[in-house]
Amino acid sequence: MNQQTNCPPVSYKVPPIAKPRCYIAGPMRSRPFFNFPAFDDMKKRLEDAGYEAVSPADIDRQHGFNPFTLPPDYDWSVIPPTLNIDEIIDRDIAALRKCSHYVLLDGWENSTGATGEKGILDWQGAVRLDPVTLKPYSDSDADPTAKPTNPKDVIGSNKLPFHLWPETASAMGCLGLLDGALKYGRSNFRSIGVRASIYYDACRRHINKWFEGQDVDEDSGLPHLAHALACLAILVDAQAAGKLTDDRMHPGGYARLVDELTPHVRRLKEKYADRHPKHYTIKD
Repeated sequence: MNQQTNCPPVSYKVPPIAKPRCYIAGPMRSRPFFNFPAFDDMKKRLEDAGYEAVSPADIDRQHGFNPFTLPPDYDWSVIPPTLNIDEIIDRDIAALRKCSHYVLLDGWENSTGATGEKGILDWQGAVRLDPVTLKPYSDSDADPTAKPTNPKDVIGSNKLPFHLWPETASAMGCLGLLDGALKYGRSNFRSIGVRASIYYDACRRHINKWFEGQDVDEDSGLPHLAHALACLAILVDAQAAGKLTDDRMHPGGYARLVDELTPHVRRLKEKYADRHPKHYTIKD
């Protein structure tokens, strides 16, 4: 009986880490629809950036309040009689006490609630995020990599920021290059040149297999991501060395088509906002 050979265990994955929880503080009263659209937009941006967003707007929704059911000419400076300010304060404070980060919406300085929430968040040591970059907020606009007392540091801060490239990617990619070097010779692509379409196709094949849930290439025993990184590195290097045979597609209307189609994403999300289907992933 033939025995099935299993791929070696995948050991390079980082264990899942809980997402940091970020509270959104900002003005609500005197803003149309109690500023729910601004809270919703920030929530989406935080989630895209890897945070678990905690929004007072969502907390209100969970308790049955929807400002979009109110007439457009409603006096937004008045709390609806169906809401109780003491209950709002209690549940918002209970939510922010569980947050390690927070972000402030435009106009927070003029909001009694937002300034009070900021005080509690600062008191408990939560990290404030910049509302534009979603990085830790700094009161100084100075370049954090430059030291005015050291001219060399100031000059160096405008050089290529190699420290931003993750060395984990270098470690992974070098194995893909080693596999090719042992089979075809070191840096053979610099000598004989490469064809753009060949390495584009190879990169896509490895990425597609990885995204389909196959971590390891059955032929080499290396991660698919290692081969994909190697393909990209070879394309970059060959192009820089003038050894790339450029057989890319004749320019078409891809960029324009993407721009035209993109608005449909938001339209469809709004159309089916009341639907909550199960979205299946590799975990299912």
